[in-house]
Amino acid sequence: MASLRLTNRVLDLWKAKQPAVTAWMGIGSSLTAEALARQGFDACLVDMQHGMIDEGTAIQMFAAIATVPGR
Repeated sequence: MASLRLTNRVLDLWKAKQPAVTAWMGIGSSLTAEALARQGFDACLVDMQHGMIDEGTAIQMFAAIATVPGR
């Protein structure tokens, strides 16, 4: 059985003393989430505290982000 190794790009950058550039998403839209994930940011943050994003919308956004290769 092959093992799956997940990587954490942000943690790797921090260990190398490099900055991580993050997209901060407050708009509850899977389309926007996918578009931002394709822009080359090191991470995408879904802000459920300050915006109008509920759990259902966040799940849709995470699913959209997951369709982007390398995410």
